Amino acid sequence: VLVDRCDHGTAADAVVLDNLDSAYRLTLHLIEQGHQQIAFIYGATSATGRQRHEGYVTAMAIHRLETLAKAVPATVDAARGATSDLVSHRPLPDALVASNGLILLGVTEALQAAKLRFPDQIALAGFDDLPWTRLVEPGITVIAQPTYDLGRATIDLLLQRIAQPTQAVRRVVLQGKLWKRGSSAKRSA
Repeated sequence: VLVDRCDHGTAADAVVLDNLDSAYRLTLHLIEQGHQQIAFIYGATSATGRQRHEGYVTAMAIHRLETLAKAVPATVDAARGATSDLVSHRPLPDALVASNGLILLGVTEALQAAKLRFPDQIALAGFDDLPWTRLVEPGITVIAQPTYDLGRATIDLLLQRIAQPTQAVRRVVLQGKLWKRGSSAKRSA
């Protein structure tokens, strides 16, 4: 039973977040806040990163907005470097989205090093409701994964697979929770 990482065509039981929908909703939230130039930094080799990128692209396309995406190794250092490069050019994007907690940490560190305040100078949103995302002022908007439900559904599928090894492959898709915090608010006039 695969947990949280599964490409669309994988022939195995899996419990996953609806990554496409989650990234779509997160991007849509930023668009609804008035942000139009939204950059997306995601894990280059990650199935979840690719799926979240797809959700971002879909939201941007529906609103006829240009995409600005950067695939990086899913590390803090790579995200920090990519963000530093991005913000060293003007004009700045209106907002940045990070596809996972490690990338979000690197993005946040780069924005702080560049002394950019969010949301006043650049809005910020990402994935994974890690404790530090609530401590950074003004709090970072995130998609929180339903970790308890992911674990419980995984055990249920595993026990069913052990009891009936020849049953059809199943996939449980769970929804993330959008926690709207100050980092993604409309810019002050």
